[in-house]
Amino acid sequence: MNNDTDRAALDAEVQALKAEIDRIADTTTFNNQKILNGSYNQLFQIGKDAGDTLNIAINDVGTSSLGLAAGTGTAADPTNTLISARVTELTNVAFSSGDIVINGQALDGFVSADDISDLTRKINTSVDNVNATAFNTVVAKVAGDGVITAGQVAIKVDSIGAVGDADYQVAREVQIDASRSMSELVANINTQFGNGEVVASVNADGKLVLTNNTGSTISIADESGTDGAFDGGTGFIVDTDAITAAIGYGSGTVSTGFLKLVSTDNTDITVDTGNDELATPGAITDINNIGFQQIIEDPAGNPYQLVGAQLTTDGFTAGATIGRSSSTLQADLTINGVEIYDSVLSAGSTTFQGKLDLINAFSDETDVVASAYYEKSFDLSNMRFVATRNVAVNGTNVAYGADIAAFATNLNNATATTGLTATVSGTNLVLRGEGVQNVTLVDQDFSLSDSVQVRDARPLIDTGELSVFLSIGTADVTANRTFKLEISSTTDGVIHTTATASSFTYTVQADESATDVAKAFRDLIHTNIIANGTVDTADYGNLVSASAAQLAFFTPAHVGSATITLSVVQVTAAFQAFSGDVAGIASIRLSASNNAPISVEVGEGSTEGHHGIKEINVGASEYDVNAATHVVGTTTANTVAGMSVATSAGAQSAITALDAALQQISDARASLGATENRLTHTVDNLSNVVENTAASQSRILDADFAAEAAQLARAQVLQQAGTAMLAQANAAPQNVLSLLG
Repeated sequence: MNNDTDRAALDAEVQALKAEIDRIADTTTFNNQKILNGSYNQLFQIGKDAGDTLNIAINDVGTSSLGLAAGTGTAADPTNTLISARVTELTNVAFSSGDIVINGQALDGFVSADDISDLTRKINTSVDNVNATAFNTVVAKVAGDGVITAGQVAIKVDSIGAVGDADYQVAREVQIDASRSMSELVANINTQFGNGEVVASVNADGKLVLTNNTGSTISIADESGTDGAFDGGTGFIVDTDAITAAIGYGSGTVSTGFLKLVSTDNTDITVDTGNDELATPGAITDINNIGFQQIIEDPAGNPYQLVGAQLTTDGFTAGATIGRSSSTLQADLTINGVEIYDSVLSAGSTTFQGKLDLINAFSDETDVVASAYYEKSFDLSNMRFVATRNVAVNGTNVAYGADIAAFATNLNNATATTGLTATVSGTNLVLRGEGVQNVTLVDQDFSLSDSVQVRDARPLIDTGELSVFLSIGTADVTANRTFKLEISSTTDGVIHTTATASSFTYTVQADESATDVAKAFRDLIHTNIIANGTVDTADYGNLVSASAAQLAFFTPAHVGSATITLSVVQVTAAFQAFSGDVAGIASIRLSASNNAPISVEVGEGSTEGHHGIKEINVGASEYDVNAATHVVGTTTANTVAGMSVATSAGAQSAITALDAALQQISDARASLGATENRLTHTVDNLSNVVENTAASQSRILDADFAAEAAQLARAQVLQQAGTAMLAQANAAPQNVLSLLG
């Protein structure tokens, strides 16, 4: 029986062997070409006619492709890597320098004219120890047959950078040549995009894959099938109206690129908002616009806390569950390779707690814990700090205090009951809540505590003393509070010149007392009397006076028949603590219990508003039928889906993974064997052709030799006959001379 230490040692050896497999896959070359990392895809001419070709592709034999790594993607990335969702929001996006902070360092500002290449350059120049790159990967939904006619498929790649930039790439659109097979279609695309703006290949499932290493947008228009279906030559959606002379594509498939961040010093990567002290601080939407979500450390310093978007009431309607597709049966959320679905728990995921319970039911497999997290910045630059005014924070009254620092202190003193903490940054107050699902902030109207705030009218027939005294409560007076004094109309008073009421307001200044407020109202009334011009200045004190927190209206003022009311002018929403009442809902936070990056794949039919979480660390995964194209790191988060023997269950799963990997290798060897046999038969056939051609040539050459030999014999006979005749001609004179002799 192996204990945990034994299993750890065995697993270390397994991981070392996996690393060696990856090294072999990545370094094995022939004729300076890598042949085992999935990049080998060559077209051979095996006949004399056009189209007599043979495509040879060797699949990737790395652990990721064999299902031995964490997940089933085709590209394994190192730990401490972040891969964004598709960066779809850069058009007309702008943020200031410091609005986004990566690893605690301010990212340079971004303007609407910038693109993804500018974004990577700014990250690389402003953030130390993080390398940013961009790429794009687009995978067809089905395996097409590659059969198209010329002009039925158009592919466009957007421009990157600007003229003069080192990475400048002009936009290109190409209508692809006719092809009779997927291998020929791939070859045509790669030939027509000769500069590598788009690179085509076929994955292990026979599906067309288009990539680039610039992150530029790739658009595909396929008109070779049924409109709206996936039955064309490429395997992408068919749109019979997609190709136009003006732009090369219409709707079709348009896929923006990805951003990839890699730590160069093996530290954890965080992505957070910045400029907290400014009137317009960085926002979560700024992070979303570059394809990421907030990735922070928790209060204990644990990294890789992924915070989703703040949920709204739409996430808690009857159908707002975290479920799965009824057609593909793919879960709405897949975390670290584990599908988050349970029929009972998913049905109950219309509540915040229900969503957390569902995700946490799989924590043992994902190494991820879900919790509620609230964070919001409030600009308090307009807040009118009335020290004794209250705001109800999650049902607990918290006093404003004299300034923002005092307000933050009061909020933090109530954390035990509200669940919220407050921090001050400039004129901004940031509220954070660990485990807080809902936040309510309700400003409380203030009522005077003193019972003598109203002096009712006295009957005119009353012959008694008509002097009226109005007290101002000492406890009610605080800086920035505005009081209002109203005197109803009287028939014979000297404060009014018409039969209308008089109203006076005064805002308490710092360090003023109730007596100061009484004096302020006395002065306002005197000013009103002066304006009326009905009383001599010397008589003002006989009408209204102030002392000892009391306002006195004497008999000559004739206010006995008037109602005198002292009240507080309530602070309007624009000047309240949070600019009015707030009813906020928290975000779902995913925390890595193994301090490793988290991968999230969102299902094809998932609604983001039901959970608030974007894709991360998975690359291209638009279609449920396709596996994610990237896997980050060698985390233990997917030891069941991948291969590890650190646990008994993992060891059992490793056997299945190894069987599947061996089958893949066997299939690849069988495919290569079949290709080798085909090439052998082709070579034999060509050798036979060469032999027959040589024999024919030999027979032709033999026939020519016989003719030449005959000509030679004829020439020799003629030569010999001529010589004999000449000899006889020369002998005749000699014979005559000998006779005469």
